[in-house]
Amino acid sequence: MAAAAGVGPQAGRRSLGAIGLIAAVVTLTTLLLAAGGQPRWRMEVWMDGVCAMAPPPSRQVAGPGCQPQRSAAYLQALQTGRWVELFEQRCDPSPLTAFCEWEAAHEWQWCYQPCQARQRSREEIAAFFTGKRVAAISDSHGRNLFSELASAVLGEEGDEFVRLLAEQHHDDHFYRWDSSTGELVPNTTRSDSQLDFYWQTNMTGIAGVVDQLRAKGSLPDVVLLSSGSWYIVGDPDKGFPPLEQSLARFAADLHQLRAAVERAAAEAGHDILWLWLAIPPRVKGRAQWASWMVRAADIPHLNRAARESSLVQPEGPAFYLDLERIATDCLLWCNADGSHVGDPVNRLMVQLLTNLAAAPPAPKPRGRER
Repeated sequence: MAAAAGVGPQAGRRSLGAIGLIAAVVTLTTLLLAAGGQPRWRMEVWMDGVCAMAPPPSRQVAGPGCQPQRSAAYLQALQTGRWVELFEQRCDPSPLTAFCEWEAAHEWQWCYQPCQARQRSREEIAAFFTGKRVAAISDSHGRNLFSELASAVLGEEGDEFVRLLAEQHHDDHFYRWDSSTGELVPNTTRSDSQLDFYWQTNMTGIAGVVDQLRAKGSLPDVVLLSSGSWYIVGDPDKGFPPLEQSLARFAADLHQLRAAVERAAAEAGHDILWLWLAIPPRVKGRAQWASWMVRAADIPHLNRAARESSLVQPEGPAFYLDLERIATDCLLWCNADGSHVGDPVNRLMVQLLTNLAAAPPAPKPRGRER
C-alpha cells in the first residue's frame, strides 16, 4: 500500500528531529524557570550551554602547565568565551573585563583558560607597545579598535590624538615618540615607537599602503587590517550589489593583498604580527544610516571568505580576530549605532590581541617562509 502523503521514512525522520529540538528547548526552559528568582543562576545555566557547544582547545594552548605560542589555535582559545551579565555594580576588571558605568554590567569569561592569558592593566599594555611600531590600515571598524589601543597605550597624553581619530575619521593620523626620552618626533620621522593609522576602505588601497611601507623600509611590528563592509555597501532605494559579484571582487582583492603582505614579510627583516579584523554584525533600526547601508545577511558570507582565504592563518600570515562572533554574543547592549561595536568590545579586543602579541611566535613550518 502506498504511504499516505507526508507519512514515510523521510517525514518520520523530520518528525523525530523536530521532537528532539522541542525536547531540548523544553529542558533548557525548565532549568531556567526552576531557578526562580535567581537571575544570575539562570544566566550561568545559559552560558554553561554556550561553552558546552564550544569545542575544547588542545592542551598545547589551554590548561595547566601549557606554554603559549602565537598561533591560530592559541587565538581560537583566546576568543572562545562569552559575555556574562553582572547583577551587581563592580569596577574590578576581573577575570578579564568588567564595567562599573552602569549597574547591570557585563564581563567576558573564557570557556577554557588559555595559556598564561590574563587581564592586563593599562600600564602593562603601554609598556608592551612602547618600543614597537603599530599600524592600522583599515576602515572604521579597525580605526575604532586602533583608537582603543592608542588610548590604552598613551593614556591622557593621547587624548588629542584619539579625538582627532574620531573627528577626522577619514584621514591618516600618526603618533610617534622616542621610547628612551618620551619625546614626540615629527610624523615624517621613523621612530622606535609609532601608532600610525591609514584610512582605507578596500584591499586594493590597503595593499598599496603595505607596498609603500615596504618600499620605504618602514614596515611596522604589528599591522591591523580591516576591510569588507564597503564591498557590500548599497542603497535601500537604489538596490544593493549582487552578493556573488561582491564576493568575487572581495576574493580577488584578498589575493592581491596576500601578495603584498608576502612581499612585505619577505623583505621586513623582522617578524610582523599581521591581524585581520572581521566585520561585526549589524542591528537594524538602531541608526538607519548605519544599519541599512548593507544587508546584514551578506556579512557572514564575506567573513567566511576572509577566514577561509590564503591570507588568514593557517594558510596565510594573518591572524583572524573574530569580531563577528564576539559581538554577536552581546548585540543587545554592545552595538551602539547599528553598525559599529561599542567601547567594551574594543577594550576586550585590545586585551585579546595584547595576549596574542605577548606570546612567542610559533615555529614556522619547514619549507615555508612568511
